[in-house]
Amino acid sequence: LTKLLTKKLNFNQEDIDKSVKVAHFSKHDLVSNMVNEFPELQGIMGSKYLLHEGESRDVCLGVLEHYKPKGSTDSLPSNCLGNAVSLAERFELLLSIFVKGERPTGSSDPYALRRAANGIILILWNEDWKLNINEIIKDSLIYWHQLFPDLSFDINSTSCELVEFFRQRIVSLLEEKEIEFDIIQSITGDTISTATILDDPTDVNFRASLLMNMRNNNTLNLLQAVVARASRLAAKSSVPINVVDPFDFVDISLFEKDCETQMLNVLEKLKPLATKGDRIKYKLLSDGLASSAEILSDFFDGEGSVMVMTDDINLRTNRLNLLSILRNQSFIIADFSKLNN
Repeated sequence: LTKLLTKKLNFNQEDIDKSVKVAHFSKHDLVSNMVNEFPELQGIMGSKYLLHEGESRDVCLGVLEHYKPKGSTDSLPSNCLGNAVSLAERFELLLSIFVKGERPTGSSDPYALRRAANGIILILWNEDWKLNINEIIKDSLIYWHQLFPDLSFDINSTSCELVEFFRQRIVSLLEEKEIEFDIIQSITGDTISTATILDDPTDVNFRASLLMNMRNNNTLNLLQAVVARASRLAAKSSVPINVVDPFDFVDISLFEKDCETQMLNVLEKLKPLATKGDRIKYKLLSDGLASSAEILSDFFDGEGSVMVMTDDINLRTNRLNLLSILRNQSFIIADFSKLNN
């Protein structure tokens, strides 16, 4: 797991080798008489023994800190080696117990699996590391299946359970950060696939914080109502959710009002910004949506507005497609239809 994680996190070869060394030595002190008599010294004694034997200080620090965080108020590891092995240990615990067929139920969590998943997410957020948890779970379960061929478990169902478990922990941690519930739902709710959320949990945290800052600065309401209205109508369109370019879906020859041209101009301007995972473009996209709120609103209301659900099927489809592209571009940030007015 440490090898897998450090490669996914793009560690250099020296740090990969040192992380594997930390993982190798991390539990050696458990067989010592000192830790046997004083269990609270596990990790501490391991690091001291290694330092006494001439091991490098960063490896010793990794052994010392790989148990962190021990709880919600505990600090996180301070170097990349300790963070990598801390992640590996928590993934190992979660994978092993889920494969064994046990799950937390209600308030019962004897293996502290919720705390383990929280630790993984907090480390990723703190280090600003991009890690596809879906891949880690799938690759690891395949490896577990090879290690334990006589242990009966289904890779797909176990993977789905673990993915949902992580989604719940992300929601819980966002709540602890005092992100408002409707914002959490707009980023992790039922319209967002759980797999998408776990492609990059740090991206989820960034977008939640971005929306919360926009709300606190009173800029979110500038675009929220218009995008939410567009999203409701876009549900009647057949444009796929991943389409952000209006080129193949909007026919300018069918435009009757200037507001349609202005709407298309906005979509063309925002198109290069609708890139998932690009934080600079998230901010530019949100600013672009906010600054275009009046133009978008004019599409629905005022003297120059259009009737979207007109009887003319071609005009209706064309206008719905405009709104669908707007929804899709904004969906890169969040599902605005989930936000409260």
